[in-house]
Amino acid sequence: IFTNIGHTTTHMVTILYATAVLHLPQVFDLPYGEMLGLASVGLVLYGVAALPAGWLGDRWSQVGMMVMFFAGIGGSLFFIGMADTSTQLFIGLSLLGFFASIYHPVGIPWLIASARKQGMSLGINGLFGGFGGAIAPPFVGLMIDYFSWREAFILPGIASIAIGLILLVAWSRGYVGDI
Repeated sequence: IFTNIGHTTTHMVTILYATAVLHLPQVFDLPYGEMLGLASVGLVLYGVAALPAGWLGDRWSQVGMMVMFFAGIGGSLFFIGMADTSTQLFIGLSLLGFFASIYHPVGIPWLIASARKQGMSLGINGLFGGFGGAIAPPFVGLMIDYFSWREAFILPGIASIAIGLILLVAWSRGYVGDI
């Protein structure tokens, strides 16, 4: 369950800004290209930071890393949602990429290690990842239309932190663990 939620989360949060950036140039009074550029470091970190994340997952704890994933994603999203300057957006987006990098090298091996039917488990997990990418654009649009762009980041941030806390409790009580 946590690996599937994590896959939805990682693909959703990496597309939130790509959708919100269509609205943000008028909010921050910056050109569209400059607004897009704010995500560049985060996108690089999404790939590069996967290496140390996978290493830590192998040597320390996959579950512990997933707790960090959910908490880090949540904190980053909250930071982005509260941003008042382009520098704050840049920092939040960079942190988001860093924490999002944890999922693939940690969540997928955790899933495989506990799966009886690995192919089917990966197929279901892939479905959850695709769902995350599919719900992000309409979610952001609805938030902008009915609330503000900030809620498009803050609400998933709160949800991610809550999921991280639930995983932490489940881990501490022995309901889930490293395989």
